[in-house]
Amino acid sequence: MPVLLDLLQRAGLAELTSSSQTQEESDTFITAYSSAFDAVCKQKPDSTQNDLLLGFITKTYLAKREYYQAQEESMENMRQVFKDTVGKEHAGKFKSQESDSLQFTASVWFMVQGYTGIDYSYAYEHADDIAHLLSQQAEQIESIRSELMRSYYVGVEHSQRNKDKSSFISALTQPLRRWFKRH
Repeated sequence: MPVLLDLLQRAGLAELTSSSQTQEESDTFITAYSSAFDAVCKQKPDSTQNDLLLGFITKTYLAKREYYQAQEESMENMRQVFKDTVGKEHAGKFKSQESDSLQFTASVWFMVQGYTGIDYSYAYEHADDIAHLLSQQAEQIESIRSELMRSYYVGVEHSQRNKDKSSFISALTQPLRRWFKRH
């Protein structure tokens, strides 16, 4: 199993991929970035995997966001064509693949932020910013922001679960360690 996939699964990836569309986004993401993440891990063996994961996912998110913003004008022109031809109601349903990809990557980024203990207010501020970038409709903005913050809390929850597991295992093995040190 790729290291990237393993770390993201520990952070709660399965909870983000409830639909076939998000599962497809996840598979594409893992395929595209696993070897690059492995290379980062080899270049920085003294860093923790969680620190490397946060840095790598942040860089990936920022690159996707930059690309999305570069394509924004052409996407807006496409939306206008839809408005002119099929009407405003149906044009509002237009969503580009770049938008889906950015939203998925942002969800992963928020999950990793929660998992690694990044402050809630920082995450919320960025969730609001991304939601406004991805939509101009108030109800969609709120929905996107809520989904991103849900991803953050998935990461927080999985971080706590993993700490609880390691605490339990540590409590079980600590007497054995003491015994071996004495003998």
